[in-house]
Amino acid sequence: GIWDGATHRGAAHDLGRASGPRGLRLAAEVADAWITIGDPTDPDRSVAAADRALARQRETLDQACADVGRDPTTIDRILLTGHTDERPLASVDAFDDCVGRHADLGFTDLVFHHPRDDDPVWNEPPEIVDAVLARHAASTA
Repeated sequence: GIWDGATHRGAAHDLGRASGPRGLRLAAEVADAWITIGDPTDPDRSVAAADRALARQRETLDQACADVGRDPTTIDRILLTGHTDERPLASVDAFDDCVGRHADLGFTDLVFHHPRDDDPVWNEPPEIVDAVLARHAASTA
């Protein structure tokens, strides 16, 4: 589901932010969730390149889980968006495409920066957030 992080409160968890093999191994051993931004070393910021990097990271995490005897589905997978050329808040359809594609890659959660007029990158109209929430509220009613 979609929720507003400013109002959501939950239990504390062990989170592992990792993009390389050692960090992913540590996440497999101890983390409740894995957080990634993709491959920060790849100069190709295209959606296709980012999705390939995320798929490689997912495969590495799954293998690390197998190596330590852990079911890989017991780790939440969180993507912090914003490190590619993709503009998921350009429209509700762009948002839905981004969410669907990353769900297909195995991500359980996506984090989006809230748009602001004065932000040089996340400067979509803030009303897009209301439009996304309205569409998804209607689809779950």
